[in-house]
Amino acid sequence: MTIGNKIFELRSAKNLSQGDLAELLEVSRQSVSKWETDGAVPELDKLIKMCDIFGVTLDELAGRNAEEKQDPEVKREPEAKHAEKGTAFTPQKLVGCILLAASLTGIILSLIFAENEEDLYVLAPFLLAMLACAVICLCVRVHAGYWCVWAAFAPVSLLMPNIVGLPVLSVIGGSQILFYAAMAFAANRIFEPATENVSEKRTIALALAWLACIAAYAASLLIAPLSAEIAVSWFSLCFFNFAVYTAFALLITYTVRYAKAARLK
Repeated sequence: MTIGNKIFELRSAKNLSQGDLAELLEVSRQSVSKWETDGAVPELDKLIKMCDIFGVTLDELAGRNAEEKQDPEVKREPEAKHAEKGTAFTPQKLVGCILLAASLTGIILSLIFAENEEDLYVLAPFLLAMLACAVICLCVRVHAGYWCVWAAFAPVSLLMPNIVGLPVLSVIGGSQILFYAAMAFAANRIFEPATENVSEKRTIALALAWLACIAAYAASLLIAPLSAEIAVSWFSLCFFNFAVYTAFALLITYTVRYAKAARLK
């Protein structure tokens, strides 16, 4: 285990963010990020201070245990075990396989037995959300639960443009805004600041991305009622709505991380 991995492990065990540790050590958050990715090595005084913060010795901070000090040849064993653990068939992957099988089966059955396109339009968001959760469980190792919550709420957003009636639309729209706010709060708690440097160009690019996403969402609201007249298939409309929803999820998450980076600048 490298010293960067050990710093990350000890910091996580103490429930400290990179910014919290940087403040305790009187360094920048970028310095802590470089240490944890082994892009740089902390100075001796910082190592000693980290030992005091984490309550460990220098040997422990360097990732060495008693066996490694006696026999240097065993130092690769923990890394091998860690790699083996990362590739093991975990409960999360089992859930992903079950969801994948269920979503693909649902898609096939709905295409065979659905009587009309309206039925498909109602079923498709739920099947897409299930498929997205399956992919997340199989491919994402960190914060998979956060992204699965996004996927689970997707049907509400995907069906919203097709709902007729202002009262119902207002209630669902309000719940959607509250959900987005809650997920932004969650992202602020669990994600580290963006590693990219804060700059005027990136801020402008982020603002333009938000404008494009809002414009696409407005287009989805306009297209849905006219889909039959302008010959837009349920398949295209559903995937367009899903793409817009995914863009909102990514933008909200990144914007929170970018704002945290801006505060630390």
